[in-house]
Amino acid sequence: MAEEGKYLGRCTNNFAEYNGLRLALLCARPLGAHSLEIFSDSELLVKQFSGEYKIKDPVLSGLMAEIKKSAAFFGKITLSHVPRSKNTHADMLVNKILDDPCQAEPDQPAAAEMQQEGNQPELF
Repeated sequence: MAEEGKYLGRCTNNFAEYNGLRLALLCARPLGAHSLEIFSDSELLVKQFSGEYKIKDPVLSGLMAEIKKSAAFFGKITLSHVPRSKNTHADMLVNKILDDPCQAEPDQPAAAEMQQEGNQPELF
């Protein structure tokens, strides 16, 4: 139905995965979606979303709280793990963003810096 991506700057994979899920939920709501089937190649994200794994990092814990709040607007959300080899379209979208030299915003602190400071950047 839609594709969306945002440049995050330098950050951890987990931070990027969490923000990818956050963006998916934010984009799905105005489309009128009532249920979502989401696939991620991050097994950690999937298991932390389901509550099977605890979230130790305070920044990721805060992001998950935002994700859960956004998820409450949908009747049903299924988040499933898929191998990276089965998620090639998502990888293509990420690489397209990363390869775009116009994505870097020199006046903005990198997401990694904000993540280390415990601040959640306004990404979307």
